[in-house]
Amino acid sequence: MGWGSQHNMLSKLAKYLMLKVFGCSTYYYESEGKLEPSAKNGVFIGYEDRVRGLNIWSPLERKVILSKDVIFDELSM
Repeated sequence: MGWGSQHNMLSKLAKYLMLKVFGCSTYYYESEGKLEPSAKNGVFIGYEDRVRGLNIWSPLERKVILSKDVIFDELSM
């Protein structure tokens, strides 16, 4: 097995490890000022194709948020 095939296999494995559970609870960050709390609760609904980010449904704001800074809580499901 050569270096090229090992590298391809590991890069595909890394992509699969980045997959998250659809519908899991998330915390995304928005900068609202120095003294305001920045983490908000949401639900993971998918990946964005053309940009680096994740689609998060915010029930409080009732809209879809695109964010790169997300913490997943997959164990609470």
